[in-house]
Amino acid sequence: MENSNKISEVTEAFNLPGELKECIPYGNGHINDTYRLTCETPEGIRRYILQRMSRRIFKNPQELMENVSGVTSWLRKKIIENGGDPERETLNVIPAKDGKPYYVDSKGEYWRSYVYITDASSYDQVEKPEDFYESAVAFGHFQRMLADYPAET
Repeated sequence: MENSNKISEVTEAFNLPGELKECIPYGNGHINDTYRLTCETPEGIRRYILQRMSRRIFKNPQELMENVSGVTSWLRKKIIENGGDPERETLNVIPAKDGKPYYVDSKGEYWRSYVYITDASSYDQVEKPEDFYESAVAFGHFQRMLADYPAET
């Protein structure tokens, strides 16, 4: 895990409400370094995902995050129009204090942050045929919501 000074630099660069109480490595990813943050706020505990994006894989992280922000904003609008829950049905990007959807640390590393979606599951591999079917349904739904997205952006 990153040293505490690096994590402090990065977490302080994002608009994370409350006091950081915990930062732990999270998930099984092999591309980005991912951490789950726990913050204590007057309203209660809030959790976030913090990722260091791999510069080896993502050569243009600014463009990547512009795309992620554009797609998630589009999805959020569609989800609301359809009566869904945008806090659970799409990523919610937390901007850095400078308003960008990422932060560049003092070493030139790119970071991003999202609201953590509680009680959600993800699978590294299919465990049973129903999982494969449900993933196909979810992907089809995702594609349908993006059918009229302005791809040139």
